[in-house]
Amino acid sequence: MSTSDDQARRRRYDERRRASKPWRALYDTARWKRLRLEALAREPLCRRCSKQGRVTPATVVHHVERHDGDEAKFFGSPLEPLCKWHHDAEAQSAEAIGYSTTIGPDGWPVDPAHPANTRNDPGSRGNADPGGE
Repeated sequence: MSTSDDQARRRRYDERRRASKPWRALYDTARWKRLRLEALAREPLCRRCSKQGRVTPATVVHHVERHDGDEAKFFGSPLEPLCKWHHDAEAQSAEAIGYSTTIGPDGWPVDPAHPANTRNDPGSRGNADPGGE
């Protein structure tokens, strides 16, 4: 498959996404492009890779707070520089299901909202009685 076929397919995909969520056009504004470049200049490495001891360039700027097209949130909420993998695999997945699936060094999910951390039985990590009673 040629590069021009790939580019045409990507353009059609982008057009369908923008039609279904018109606020996606905010990503094409000069204001967003400036904010994105400023965020990457301030923090050029993927924040999540850095927390894991890896050095990976950040290529995507993720909105920490879901904006759903609210311009005040889109342009004013906290941003998180990420590598493409962390953005696509973790950040967007967490938005879709409501919690992060990232596992910490202890083998447990790091997100307090993860179902493993919110169960109500005494054996669960999230609600275990630290006093053992």
